[in-house]
Amino acid sequence: PARVTAVASHGRVASSRRRASMAASSARWTALMVAALAARVLLVHFGWHAPLASRIELSSPVDSLARLREGAALVEMGLSPYEGSMLHVPPMVLLLFTPFLHVADALGASKAPYASIVRSAPFVALDALVAAALFALAAIYVEAAKDDRRAKKVNDNKLALRTFSETQDRLPHFTACAYLLNPMSVLSCAAGSTSALGAFCAAAATVAACKKNPEPILAGACLATRLFVTADARVPLLLVYPVATLARDGVCAKSVLEEERTGKESRRTQKKKATARFRATLVGFVATCVVLGFISTRAYADTETTFREWTNATYVFAFGLGDLTPNLGIHWYLFAQIFAHFRMFFLVVFHAFPAFLSVLLLVRYGHSRPLLAIGIVSALHTVLGPYPTWGNVAGYLAFAPVFTRDFKSKTSAESTTGKGKKNKRKNVETRYGFAVSAALVVTATLTPIFWHLWIEARVANANFLFAVTLAHFAAQSLLIVSWIGAAVERDAAYSSSFRRLGHDDDDSAEDVFSNDASDVNTEDGGRSVVRDAPASGLARRKR
Repeated sequence: PARVTAVASHGRVASSRRRASMAASSARWTALMVAALAARVLLVHFGWHAPLASRIELSSPVDSLARLREGAALVEMGLSPYEGSMLHVPPMVLLLFTPFLHVADALGASKAPYASIVRSAPFVALDALVAAALFALAAIYVEAAKDDRRAKKVNDNKLALRTFSETQDRLPHFTACAYLLNPMSVLSCAAGSTSALGAFCAAAATVAACKKNPEPILAGACLATRLFVTADARVPLLLVYPVATLARDGVCAKSVLEEERTGKESRRTQKKKATARFRATLVGFVATCVVLGFISTRAYADTETTFREWTNATYVFAFGLGDLTPNLGIHWYLFAQIFAHFRMFFLVVFHAFPAFLSVLLLVRYGHSRPLLAIGIVSALHTVLGPYPTWGNVAGYLAFAPVFTRDFKSKTSAESTTGKGKKNKRKNVETRYGFAVSAALVVTATLTPIFWHLWIEARVANANFLFAVTLAHFAAQSLLIVSWIGAAVERDAAYSSSFRRLGHDDDDSAEDVFSNDASDVNTEDGGRSVVRDAPASGLARRKR
């Protein structure tokens, strides 16, 4: 009894120490997040907003705060905000930011620093909301990992094959801090870029779909909202399928342990509910599009703004490249050189190419790795988009800590058999991580230099800046290829481990491939769930 008491006391002490360590770690992460948000406010307070807003890396015709102020001024004068060629954001964005712009203008020039802070307040709040959504997404991922570990333990480490690593509890904090401390997101927020709206809508839709009790209508509504706060209509339409898949399957589906304990619902009932969630996501998306389309059209009806006028100023403008101001993309240079009678052909080609690649990606990974599909589809339309900024890059990089976590560990089959050979070849994302990071740093350094040499000093030409944008394009393309390559390697390792497990244990292989056992359903977001598998260790012992 004394020994049992000592062991119990030691366990309580270790548990309390662990809780204290986790609390201290959480406090440090929270301090970093607060510091990152404070850095945005300080940059604006000390007058860095105007210099940053003039940078082509941080501002574009479709997400500029200066153009929002111009639209708000036109509305004050009783004119349509889309008169002329200044405003190219949907009316919902103008409705959202107009109150802050009015308050800032009311402060006047005598309180210019405070006026700048008021203008930047919605952007700082928006970044905080993006970080909160990413934190929730990573927390769902960690919870799924814990559920899967419990299932694996129940099944004697044989049948619950994982495709995600042994994640740690610091992943949610790391994911949120990675976005808030990213220099791209910090500078974009200080410059007043509205690009974070798209990232927030995508993150919110993903969280709503991944919850243990999914909210498919809310997920579809969040995704539809992105359609009315950004000028690129392709991305929300393409993301409908992976988000609906997440709402149908979820990240936190029932583990084997829960299914063995409950067993209340048949597969047919579960399939009906999953199909209903998938359809509810589509219904929520379509219904929200109708509602927001009506609101956007009626918002400035008193200024005679029509549906055709604001769509031409936003979606049609982005498609037709109405502004060829140099930016981080490649469209401005190429279309400045193209003859007029070839323009429409190349417009269709340049806009269809990322959509075509996205469709192929969704066919391959839209159902099995939806989070990976969401991240890469966003990345493709940023890299090949007409007006990319650092805010767009930070938006798709925000999902990387979650879906790349799956690429860094052995499968449970390798851990079970003990015969998984150590792979001397580095992971794809590890091999290319330094090259991509170095290329992004170099392009970030050379872009303002070559801009100064070309536009201000007039000792260079457009080829200098275009060379930098090509390097930026190549770096992001290499990053996308590395993610896809890592997913392919991971799938190959999963299949190899499954076959090796069957070789080493004929009984287990017979159980796995028999008619009594169901499929191993692997979803993205860091989850591998064995659905209704009676061939568990407990079932084998009973037989």
